[in-house]
Amino acid sequence: MRKIVNRKDKIIINYSQSKGGKQRSFNLVFPYINDTEIDVVLVAEQSDSGEWNPLKAIIDKEETTADEEEAAANDLADLTWHIYSRKERKKLLPPVVNLWEEGNLMIAACLSEKYGEKFFTAKQQENLEKEVLNSDRLICWWPDPVIWESAKKLKESFNSLPFNEIAIPFYTFKEYFKRPDIQAEMQKYWDKLEEISESPQEFAVTGESIKADEYAKYLRGLKTTLLFLKKNNIPFKLTLGNVDRAEEFFKKENLDPFQPDSWITAAPVFEPVSDFLIEEQVLTGPSSVISGKEEIKACLSFLSHFPYTAPVPDAIGAVVYAGNKHISSTVFWFNPATTIEIVNKAMEAALEELNKRGVEKIIMIEEMVPFETSWEGEGLLLQIPEDW
Repeated sequence: MRKIVNRKDKIIINYSQSKGGKQRSFNLVFPYINDTEIDVVLVAEQSDSGEWNPLKAIIDKEETTADEEEAAANDLADLTWHIYSRKERKKLLPPVVNLWEEGNLMIAACLSEKYGEKFFTAKQQENLEKEVLNSDRLICWWPDPVIWESAKKLKESFNSLPFNEIAIPFYTFKEYFKRPDIQAEMQKYWDKLEEISESPQEFAVTGESIKADEYAKYLRGLKTTLLFLKKNNIPFKLTLGNVDRAEEFFKKENLDPFQPDSWITAAPVFEPVSDFLIEEQVLTGPSSVISGKEEIKACLSFLSHFPYTAPVPDAIGAVVYAGNKHISSTVFWFNPATTIEIVNKAMEAALEELNKRGVEKIIMIEEMVPFETSWEGEGLLLQIPEDW
């Protein structure tokens, strides 16, 4: 791991030592988890042969919107940087996380080789060609390096387990925050937030952001684990976490619901996760065909824990209105072990379900959107156009 120096107003990540060459600084805004950003200056040095080598990255704490700057620094320290001419479209690169144009130069932040992903040309990755999207990387576009290291324990213990596969639970947004252990952890946030908030409104707005970001981090961690298992040929079964069923299991087995390990132990008792699943966030009217004179319309959005980084979403959000009346908000979750086939099936299922509900008009929000929630509600808050 590269050396990280944490100072009052900035964090410095040192990649390599200077050799006395010409240096240049690049001011970059790095899209980060759940629509947060890392404000970073990349300092690189040009060698006698003309190649650019990264020396250090400097994170501006004040301008960075990621709520945990140290975690963001660990993520950047895990990356490799490649600076090359725009003409070098055939240059082979490790998996690209993000790309910037700086005059006649391209700057690519890439995954390290430890994740075992294939190299593709700069052109293939810029265009997200079929070969790139058909790789295992679609499971987790930017793995969490800390979770990746901790997942190695699964590999070490797998041979001693009395079964042929590992059960991994997936909790939807609503189920995740029903867990007593998660509620206890979130309460620590709320206690600290209450001390520093100047008004109930500030408390609610900040609380909404924290809750949405925490789920995005959870989902990234889960997908990192799944990618690790896939890359290490460890069989796994993804199950759909259910808090009510888990608590019955805990009573029977005398397990503590406030211990995170209990929720992992409960994974085998859950049902397997299908390619996609439908979860109602808000239902204020009939979920079958709606009859009447008012136009039934729906807005689809694509939800992602890395909305400006990952090329495919984690779920589809669908908001249905009858005229001006809100009928339902529904999330179509993808199986987190994502493939292009799963994405296509979920999209087809969403359209079929909306057709059953009598939807006559569908619009889509083109860009992927982050997870959002309201302080009062249990589920996700789905977007609709302002002029809808």
